[in-house]
Amino acid sequence: MEQNQVYALYRQVHPVTTTEHCICCNFVDHDQKNLVIAGTNLLQVFRLNSDAEVEQRDGANGAKSQEKDKPHDARSRRIRLEFVCSFQLCGNILSLQSVRLAGAALDSLLISFSDAKLSVVEFDPSTHDLKTSSLHHFEDDDLKDGYCQHDSNVASIHVDPDERCAAMIVYGRHLAILPFRRDLPVDTTDGLVSGESPLPVLSSYTIDLRKLDEKINSVIDLQFLHGYYEPTVVILYEPLPTWSGRVAVRKDTCSIVALSLNLQQRVHPVIWSVANLPMDCCQVCLCFIVYRFC
Repeated sequence: MEQNQVYALYRQVHPVTTTEHCICCNFVDHDQKNLVIAGTNLLQVFRLNSDAEVEQRDGANGAKSQEKDKPHDARSRRIRLEFVCSFQLCGNILSLQSVRLAGAALDSLLISFSDAKLSVVEFDPSTHDLKTSSLHHFEDDDLKDGYCQHDSNVASIHVDPDERCAAMIVYGRHLAILPFRRDLPVDTTDGLVSGESPLPVLSSYTIDLRKLDEKINSVIDLQFLHGYYEPTVVILYEPLPTWSGRVAVRKDTCSIVALSLNLQQRVHPVIWSVANLPMDCCQVCLCFIVYRFC
C-alpha cells in the first residue's frame, strides 16, 4: 500500500517592494561606503558611482571646442546610486546593523529574525555571496516564559559605539548580549587546531532583567551610551503599566536604568536610574527621551 505524502510548498508570488531597514557601511567595497537596505526577506546593496558629465551645449558655433578646452574639474559631476548585488534570505528581517569585527577588512551585518534568531553574515569576495560567521538563537522555553512569539517592537539590534558587543531584547524580559573579540592575540595556537584562527564573535549569553535590583519589566527601548569604560546600555521600561483612563490615578509610570556590562566576568551592575517618567515615553535617543504627543 502506498502512503500518501504531503509536502509543504512556499512560493513568493510578488517581489519585495518595500524598504524597512537601511544602513551605511563598507560591506562590499574597502574604499567606498555601501548602502544596504532590507525589506521583508530581501537584502540589497548599492554604491555611489560618480561620473564626469560634460556641461550642456548651447548650440552656438564653437561650443564643442570650448568644452574640450575646459579643465576636468570645471565639468559638472553626476552621482548616481548603482545597484551591486542582492540576497534573498530564508526569513523576514526584523532588524539590521553593521559591525567591523577584529581582523576583518569589511563590515559584517547583524540580522535578527523572528522567534529570537540572530545571524552575523559577511560578504565573501571570492564567491560574491554571503558567508555566515555566527548563528545565535534564543528560543528556550525558560526564556519564553509564556510568550508565544518574539516582540518585534523591541527586537532591534543595538551595537556598542566602540563595537565591543551587541545587545537585543528577547521576549521583553531578557537582554541578549553578543560580545566581539576586539584584538587577535599574538599566540593563537593554544587550544586551536593547526591553521585555525580564533573566532571574532564570542559566545552569547542572556541577562534576566527581572532579577536585577530595579526589577526591569515591559521594556520599551534601549540604547548604548558613549564614552564609558565598559559597554553601558540604557533601558527605558514601564514597571507598572497604565493607560489614558487612569491618568488621574497613575501617569508617571516609566523608568530608565543604566547597566554596565562586564563582558569577561558577565556581571551587570546598575550604575544609575531615574524613575517617575511620563507614561508616553516611547524612545531613547542617546541620553535623551523622546515623547509622543497625541
